[in-house]
Amino acid sequence: MVGYDRAVAGSLHEGGSKLMSKRIGTLAFLAALGVFAAAWFSGAAQAGPASVCCDGVVEGNETCDPDTTCPPVSGDGCSANCLIEQCGDGVLTPDTEECDDSNTAAGDGCAADCTCEAEVCGDGIKGCTEECDDGNTVDDDACTNACTLPVIVDDPQTKKQQACINAINKNLAGVIKAQHGDDATCIKDVSNGKQAAVATCYGTDLKGKVGKAQGKTTTTDGKKCQPPKGETPDYAYTAPATVNDAGKTQTLEAATIVLGAAPNVILKADKPGAKCQQELMKQLGAVGNKWAAEANKAKKNLLGGKGGLTQAVNPTALATGIDTAVAASASLAKAESKANTNIAKKCTDAQADAAADCGGATTANGVTLCVIAAAKQAACEALELADGLDLNCPTIPAP
Repeated sequence: MVGYDRAVAGSLHEGGSKLMSKRIGTLAFLAALGVFAAAWFSGAAQAGPASVCCDGVVEGNETCDPDTTCPPVSGDGCSANCLIEQCGDGVLTPDTEECDDSNTAAGDGCAADCTCEAEVCGDGIKGCTEECDDGNTVDDDACTNACTLPVIVDDPQTKKQQACINAINKNLAGVIKAQHGDDATCIKDVSNGKQAAVATCYGTDLKGKVGKAQGKTTTTDGKKCQPPKGETPDYAYTAPATVNDAGKTQTLEAATIVLGAAPNVILKADKPGAKCQQELMKQLGAVGNKWAAEANKAKKNLLGGKGGLTQAVNPTALATGIDTAVAASASLAKAESKANTNIAKKCTDAQADAAADCGGATTANGVTLCVIAAAKQAACEALELADGLDLNCPTIPAP
């Protein structure tokens, strides 16, 4: 019995130890669980109740919660997700907003304060009642002066009409050439001390060449564009005064782009710098004149259906044809290459930087690109205005 008792006792002791270990493990788990639960409930209590939209209480991310009506009605000042409605959120609030286009930018039909902006034909912003708005007052382009899309009708110009257009365009090129020459002479005269300042010679028609060229435009119009000897074109034609003003003002604008509104004329004491600046003006004229000549050549062939080109029978086709032909002109490309070579010979980076403004370009290459673009842009915009066409004119590259 003693052995049995010992065996039993040992067994009971072993079983008791295992039972005690299981109990201890269970208690440890429950204790840990209790700590976790306490921490979780504590955190939940600290976070507070979840926000409920339309319970009448502003809470959580809500900025409004008007009542217990679900859901709130958008447009009454409090949106369906319990956020205060405001200008630019894309929700129209009738009491305070006339419009809401999801932004606070002005100039798009809905003002920054969500009031309607009046539609103005010609402001470059297409309004709700406008078919188009190209921001100009040219009636014969892709958008009329009434902001409607034009009805394009095939209308080949007669030989007399073509003769008028071609002659007037030749006169325009003459005005552009005379004005480029005048601008270059003005800069040279100031450098040499023959003129006190740019203001005394820019745009003053120093030798009468600009005025003479403009006079030819008026004469041509009377002889070739007006009955009984001439015939007024149906498009690609405006009036002598418009042509002359376009040639003069756009060419002066090109010089302003290159040298700035208040040119820093390099005096002859700095001979290399002065030569650089004068070369810029020379090449500005060379490229501008070549662009005008190539555009006129293309226009003449397009109107007559010559030179391998399909006859243009409306303003849109004519403008597109001019854009295409000038862009592919080998002669114009040669003039641009020559400008690049000659400016590089006469101008270091420092000299070009001192001689030109050109949108902030500081290297000879950057100034050259600006000169070329300014020349082409001026000639193109002059033709646009003079003929009432919508051309794809070049823009000045960023420095």
